[in-house]
Amino acid sequence: MFALLPFFTVLGSVCLTTAVSNGNCFDTVLPISITANNIELKLSAPRNQQELTDIWTRATSLTSNVTAEIIGGAVTNKATYKIWTQLCVPSKPDAARTVEFAVHGVGFDHTYWSFGGPGSKYNYVEAALKAGHAILIYDRLGTGQSDKPEGISKLQFPTELEIASELVKYLRAEPRGNQFNRVVGIGHSFGSVTLLSLVGKYGNVLDAAILTGFTAGGGLGLTAFAAVGWTIAAQQNPKRFGSLPTSYMTTEGISNSQSFFFRYGNYETATWRKCVLRTPSDTRAVVWGCESI
Repeated sequence: MFALLPFFTVLGSVCLTTAVSNGNCFDTVLPISITANNIELKLSAPRNQQELTDIWTRATSLTSNVTAEIIGGAVTNKATYKIWTQLCVPSKPDAARTVEFAVHGVGFDHTYWSFGGPGSKYNYVEAALKAGHAILIYDRLGTGQSDKPEGISKLQFPTELEIASELVKYLRAEPRGNQFNRVVGIGHSFGSVTLLSLVGKYGNVLDAAILTGFTAGGGLGLTAFAAVGWTIAAQQNPKRFGSLPTSYMTTEGISNSQSFFFRYGNYETATWRKCVLRTPSDTRAVVWGCESI
């Protein structure tokens, strides 16, 4: 059962406090300043769907040389972005005062971690609070309620990595007076890649990391990305994504999402449909810079 408490302002951003089962959640839009080593991409936003389909078809072929064609040198991206966050704090913290730092994957936003709402067996936030863990969830840059910058030169993986790094620092700095002695990263899919890269670049910034929807095996990415059916978001759903530039993409339809995320027989059909058909405004920018990690 939710109970809405008064609004107040933190760091110049409106914050909403919500009482939830076993704790309280604080929604805050944080101004995150970063300096990232992005990559020069010799690529323009697609003018139409045919151009987007062509680039992905060529990029996912076994003999592809698209990466070599479009990737140039390093380019600095120094900027401040507004990132939507939700910090949930348990009523009864565990002895280690653990906070989980949750990073969602492609095709989702922060609601991945609270799927189904209050009382749902899929609500990971509630499970964390019940275990005595605080948890920070957020909308990655370009998704949900966070800023949506230009999708080729700005919204690249190095920028997302630096945002994640700053959010971990935020958790170490006693947000809202909460001292956390253990920070555990948990990622799903692209979120797991983000955490792995975070530890690889900065070392022991996390006390532990949990990687889900993730494999270290090679050779799987091309098939997976080809199955998605990347579509210009504004064309796929003008009502929801019409304001986004053509450098933002989403999956073409429900069958494409099944191919990418769900293996038949291993999921509840009703849950699958609810998950896919309610896909939030979390379209993925063209992030070819990911090829460099």
